[in-house]
Amino acid sequence: MKFVDIFAGCGGMTKGFELAGYEPEGFVEFWGPAMDTHLENCEGRLIGRDINQVKDKEIEGLKDIDVICGGPPCQGFSMAGKRDPKDTRNRLFEEFVRFVKVIKPKVFVMENVAGIGSMQNLNGDLVINEVFKAFTDLGYEVDCKILNSSNYEVPERRRRAIFIGNRIGVKNQYPKFKGKKFLKEVLDLQYEQDEAIQHIYEKNATKNLYKYSYVEEGKSYGLFKSTNKKLKSNSFACTITKSGRYIHPEYNRLISVREAARIQSFPDDFKFSGTVNQMYMQIGNAVPVMMAKAIAESVKEMLNGS
Repeated sequence: MKFVDIFAGCGGMTKGFELAGYEPEGFVEFWGPAMDTHLENCEGRLIGRDINQVKDKEIEGLKDIDVICGGPPCQGFSMAGKRDPKDTRNRLFEEFVRFVKVIKPKVFVMENVAGIGSMQNLNGDLVINEVFKAFTDLGYEVDCKILNSSNYEVPERRRRAIFIGNRIGVKNQYPKFKGKKFLKEVLDLQYEQDEAIQHIYEKNATKNLYKYSYVEEGKSYGLFKSTNKKLKSNSFACTITKSGRYIHPEYNRLISVREAARIQSFPDDFKFSGTVNQMYMQIGNAVPVMMAKAIAESVKEMLNGS
């Protein structure tokens, strides 16, 4: 089964579909570090430009594609952001629709933040209704559900809106519960850094190390409650963001790049490109690999049943 990943980032969705047995035909991404990471770890032809600049004729050659997947930038919809209807990123789902219109996959999977369900456009209409109409006008049966990554062997609570649509006359299927995994199962690396496995992290000033030791698990240090939070070893991580600033539950330091990647369920042989901050950004913006794999397996059942 062939698929194309757009707004692909470093490859969380791609890797999940690959693990489910799909063959990647191509991916669209234009941020350099994410492109380099994707190319090093995943297969498929790169279209390395701003998606707005990709012409229809460039993608018409992608034939017999079973699935288009991807996650248009979601900052404009996020409850953690300004939720500004004028944010131009809010319209990037239209590029996803364009790719579906041109390539005509049997199924599409579009990921976004849960907050898209309540976001309004400049006319005061719900954006989610626009999304449904755009795809149904193309002949797709569309559903949207909120999935939590912690139900799919990902040690993180990450709620995401998952749109699934098909034009093959079957019922859209979502993954069932796959199992729980807690942080203590993935945060077993030593205190010291190990560049060979990208177990690298920001070296904190002594005063911060001292303060981290007094932060209780589940609590935050400093003004920004969404960062500098000490994780709970016997629970799930909060949603990992691009900052990477989360305190290890046992050691008085921030979690490393590899630890953040493990929380997002990337395999240990998945290597990231760029600076340490750029690596954290790629991981925080990614779709958790094992959640993507679970979705891909459900879609495969749809395709096999058509």
